[in-house]
Amino acid sequence: MRSAGNDLGDVVNEMNYFAHGQHPCFSGKSGLPLVRFDGAKGTKNLVVDQMNKCVIYSEEKEDGNLAGAFGTLDRMEGGYCKLDEMYEKEVYEESVELLKDSTRLFVKIQENLKETSCMAIRDEAKRHLFIDQADYSTLHILFDSRVGSEEESSVELRDVVTHQKIPFKKALNKYIVPVETLSVIRDADYFMKCLKECEANRLEEIDRIERGEEDEADQEQPPVED
Repeated sequence: MRSAGNDLGDVVNEMNYFAHGQHPCFSGKSGLPLVRFDGAKGTKNLVVDQMNKCVIYSEEKEDGNLAGAFGTLDRMEGGYCKLDEMYEKEVYEESVELLKDSTRLFVKIQENLKETSCMAIRDEAKRHLFIDQADYSTLHILFDSRVGSEEESSVELRDVVTHQKIPFKKALNKYIVPVETLSVIRDADYFMKCLKECEANRLEEIDRIERGEEDEADQEQPPVED
């Protein structure tokens, strides 16, 4: 679950009620079904505990580092450069863990998701999606109706190893999919069709990489200055 707003805490509470079988609509009371996803009896664990909450901050420069404050959904005023000062009390009390490195942040999120199937991440206005382009066996896809154009996109994609931004044109219909709401309603197979297109585009990219051919989107990028 990801949001840039203040609503994420309420969403987490509702999800946890559901996962623990305490949601009014799925509690097993008054003839309603009992549904639980807390890891018991072979079920997935969708419970969002305290350390599976995270606030992301970005360094205020091109391709700057990302940082994560694990253990909270409260965004502090001050930004990346004042993180140690802002969370000094919480870090001392060990209620918050600070990671001020994009790669370590990505690894921590991946490790958390191996233990539970759900996390709550509070992003900035522009959400960050980490992509391991060297991992040929995993395809990261974000479906979102607010992706927009390259100039207006609410998503920033980065390579988890190099920290470089991934061009919007390169990511479109491979790592990010602009969702058309009416099409979702009209076509029950909408997401499966999108998924197949993403998989086909990724396989084509992998084949091109193995042949040693450059991606057109990469060629259009301006050179990186020292």
